[in-house]
Amino acid sequence: MFIYRANQVISFAVTFFAIFELVSTHHDPGLHLRLALLIYSSLLIATVSTFAKKNLVGQVRYLRFGWLMLWTSLGNYLVFSSTNLLFMALGWSVSGIGATLLVNHANNRKSLKASLEISLWFLVADIAFWAALLLAHFHHINLFAAVP
Repeated sequence: MFIYRANQVISFAVTFFAIFELVSTHHDPGLHLRLALLIYSSLLIATVSTFAKKNLVGQVRYLRFGWLMLWTSLGNYLVFSSTNLLFMALGWSVSGIGATLLVNHANNRKSLKASLEISLWFLVADIAFWAALLLAHFHHINLFAAVP
């Protein structure tokens, strides 16, 4: 139960600070888009955590789902709030691993098949993302430079 509440508190804090940042200063449209995506994803995570806390109680894998939800949400927050490409890619990979494991939450044949299928797509996306970063690095692009 604690992990679900922690996830809710973190998501509401992220939402609050993203809204505050969005309305308090004037930024470029790229930052506005990232903040809007951060608000959307944190509200979605809060909603899923609220319903999962109520609907999954008593199930064997209740705690596992909560930890995976937290892992995935932290990866999402890292993607949308990072200021450089390296941390964005790290968050992308972390959230993909968490999402793949969340798909297999039921731990039955159908969820395993779905998890394997989605993990293939995440693997292709991760390889493409990390290959693009390596290519950028070899062309002397600073991966720690601020993303506009």
